[in-house]
Amino acid sequence: MDCVLLTHAHIDHSGYLPRLVREGFRGPVYCTSATAELTRILLLDSAKLQEEEAAYAQKKGYSKHEKPEPLYRVEDVEKTLPLLQPYPFQQAVDIGPGAKITFYQAGHILGAASIKLVVRGEQQEKKIVFSGDLGRFHDPVLYPPAWCLRRHPVFRGHVWQSPRP
Repeated sequence: MDCVLLTHAHIDHSGYLPRLVREGFRGPVYCTSATAELTRILLLDSAKLQEEEAAYAQKKGYSKHEKPEPLYRVEDVEKTLPLLQPYPFQQAVDIGPGAKITFYQAGHILGAASIKLVVRGEQQEKKIVFSGDLGRFHDPVLYPPAWCLRRHPVFRGHVWQSPRP
């Protein structure tokens, strides 16, 4: 694995990163700026809770393991955080030979993104668009899922521009 493309900070999307790092992953983790900031908070908190839960399970003897261990520790998170490479929305980013990504608003949580991956070979180019989770189109705080509004067949032909920068 050369890199990770992180759509948003929720633990069900970012929570295995410290374990990957503990097992040897050293590549960049591409994400949006807000996702990087939230991931830091969530992973540090999650690691602390896991460490406390493992110690409590050991003390009370309710784990099926002789010595319960957390999935990852705070020190694993501290080694993971420097790998986060934050980028703004709607800026193409080179991630390797012939590969670029662009983040688009997903509206799920602060910093959540759909990611367009463009891979160019010698004779052709492929585009893959994916998202972790999408938000609502009429949220009073977050941007709507921009990629869907502009590209989904239901909205094709509808030109949408964000009213906010």
